[in-house]
Amino acid sequence: MEEQSPKTHEITIYVGAGRDAREWSPESLTWNELVKRLSDVTRTHETFNDYQNMPKSKKDAIKDVGGFVGGVLKGGRRRAENVAWRSLITLDFDFAPRLLEQSEIEFAAALYTTHSHAPDKPRFRLVAPLKYNISPDKYPAVARWVAKSIGGLEWVDPTTFEINRLMFWPSASKDGEFIFWEKQGPWIDPEEILAQYDDWTDAAQWPRSSREDKSIKRQAKKQGDPYEKPGVIGAFCRTYDVKTAIEVFLEDVYEPFGEDRYTYKQGSTAGGVVVYDDGKFVYSFHATDPIGGKLVNSFDLVRIHLYGDRDEVAEPGTPVNRLPSYQAMLALASEDEEVKQTIGLEQLGLAKADFKDDMEWLSKLERYPKTGELRITFRNFELILENDPNLKGRFGYDLFANRVAVLKPLPWRQDSGQFENVDDAALRGYIENTYGIRHKERLMDALMTVSRKNSFHPVRDYLNSLDWDGVPRLETVFIDYVGAEDNPHVRKLTKKALVAAVKRIFEPGAKFDEMITLVGPQGIGKSRIIHRLSKGWFTDSLDSLNGKDAYESIQGVWLVEMAEMSAIKRAADVEMVKKFLSKQYDRYRPPYARMIEEYPRQCIFIGSTNTFEFLVDKTGNRRFWPFRCGVTPQRPWEELTEEEVDQIWAEALVYYREGYPTYLKKDEDADTIEWVTGRQQEHTEENSLTGMIQEFLDRPLPDDWDDRDLFSRRAYLEGVEAAPSSGQPRNKVCVMEVWAELLGNDPAKLDRRASREIGAIIESLGWKRNPALRFKNYGRQRAFVRGVSTKGVNKV
Repeated sequence: MEEQSPKTHEITIYVGAGRDAREWSPESLTWNELVKRLSDVTRTHETFNDYQNMPKSKKDAIKDVGGFVGGVLKGGRRRAENVAWRSLITLDFDFAPRLLEQSEIEFAAALYTTHSHAPDKPRFRLVAPLKYNISPDKYPAVARWVAKSIGGLEWVDPTTFEINRLMFWPSASKDGEFIFWEKQGPWIDPEEILAQYDDWTDAAQWPRSSREDKSIKRQAKKQGDPYEKPGVIGAFCRTYDVKTAIEVFLEDVYEPFGEDRYTYKQGSTAGGVVVYDDGKFVYSFHATDPIGGKLVNSFDLVRIHLYGDRDEVAEPGTPVNRLPSYQAMLALASEDEEVKQTIGLEQLGLAKADFKDDMEWLSKLERYPKTGELRITFRNFELILENDPNLKGRFGYDLFANRVAVLKPLPWRQDSGQFENVDDAALRGYIENTYGIRHKERLMDALMTVSRKNSFHPVRDYLNSLDWDGVPRLETVFIDYVGAEDNPHVRKLTKKALVAAVKRIFEPGAKFDEMITLVGPQGIGKSRIIHRLSKGWFTDSLDSLNGKDAYESIQGVWLVEMAEMSAIKRAADVEMVKKFLSKQYDRYRPPYARMIEEYPRQCIFIGSTNTFEFLVDKTGNRRFWPFRCGVTPQRPWEELTEEEVDQIWAEALVYYREGYPTYLKKDEDADTIEWVTGRQQEHTEENSLTGMIQEFLDRPLPDDWDDRDLFSRRAYLEGVEAAPSSGQPRNKVCVMEVWAELLGNDPAKLDRRASREIGAIIESLGWKRNPALRFKNYGRQRAFVRGVSTKGVNKV
């Protein structure tokens, strides 16, 4: 790993507005800058005595003045699995009998007291920079050793070693004691610390305080015996202790490591998962494990690993029993075959009883001659999937979502829909319990083959089922329901976009890189109309326009809302959107797939914004079709019934079949092109320099202009001397002239950002870029000219 210089290296931290912040932002600063920030305390309005007597919830709110994580968070989310690396050691001392002294520290560090600190009950935080950035798996081993080396292992909060641990910025009551000191010294060398271990990857060798075991026992007592929990949760825990749950559901996540210990496979350390109470609970010391730092029973163990990512959409503070992961796990447990047996239902016996109606296929299964046991072959899995009474006809392939689908109820679920990870586990469990064979890859290959034989396209099937009644609705849908301006251009563009949506269903990847953008006040239904038209094939959660996550998020989606276009404030953002809209195919490797595949686009994009000037680049806005909404009377939403939406798409289907063009033709649609270009310009944010530069370019120049120095030119432009009765029109210009003569800046201080901004404004005013020309006072510069060529342009 590359060594960082303690004197010059900038440390990257991620900062958030508070403990419940969803988005965390990167900030790079030197150690000196961070130390200065840690010395700056925020004083709150209450007295320390009042603070001490407050309930915990109110204390938490008062001391939350924002904070930081001492490392990098992928995607800006403060989850353990999102930590890319750590650059700081951060320790919370909640049980110290006294403050640490600087003399006890042999490395660079900063100490500051917390909001709850009192002279007789010191509480403080210690922050120390690392000589190297370290991976999340190394962090607990290093941080624990540091705590031990300064004699504070028993003083720290046991949760302080979590890799995504939040450190609040300094705060104190208005009369509370605040102490800060900085220790000068070398930065901590993590490799030297790791070398102190016989094997740092063995979590059993990490220093642990007595508080941790006591804390785990307290948690177990507080949670209660999972076997005695009522309903499905207790039944699941009695059916699967944590060891069995790992074997059945999480064999790809953990592997055994000695007695009552496991290793988290995606981490670098070993044996950090410990089983407690004869398999009733498990605790993980692995930093990147989703259950890291938690004591969980088998139900929560499986819930967090299979469905924990679904909880990202939940509001902070949502009770566990209302989390999406809890509901999904409850569905899994209630439909699980083994759990049903625990509560009195013999699913396996019912499956065997069904075989009596068709036994011939069983004779085709390949078996070992000596034992009669089934061979673990692709053919056997294929036969079972095609003939087992509980599996036959249950699987198909959704050509729209590009994934396996469940068509009918299965032994472990009663609904249809997409084939999920839990179905993968349940299908393997069902086949193993029934037939005694298990092989993940061969089963998945057979499932793909069988499901492909039952391919279907839900949106195509939906459209083909429609019959138009002949009443026109298509081109006025945005006029009718969100009050878009009513003119021939809005009608034409609406028709083209919605016909394009149909075209991409029947011709995936068809070219259509434009986007209607609904512009209007909040509350008029901009998002609602998109969702209603989508028939459920909708998303407004396109968080990124880059990479596999973006491509996966639009699979199985027909209408994608790009909400709040006003958030696009940089030219780079606009370029990213334009590039994304222009793609006809997405190439990536789906989860669990072996190869990169190409997926033609089957969706269109519709933007929405409350901001009038939502475009920032005067050039290249061709793809955006702005519709001003809320300007005409709206029909009641009750009139936009499912049947009405069906007729809108039925009409679009008729136009598609007639070959209606989804693009604007230069000659036939010249009026609409002119109109939409004007709209794009009106919705583009105006640069405050544009008018000044326009006047500068149009001002006639004296005959001796090329002989004047910079100060004489400024005097003329500032009106010190009268304008000539007749003068030369300016026929060439460079950015430096605008910067130095019009804006009065030092030519030596022109930077790249200002140069790009000025050049873009000149070009937006109709001037053409040309190769470098020579300019008096400035030498050779990149030029702009009124004409397309340099013919007739003064070369001086």
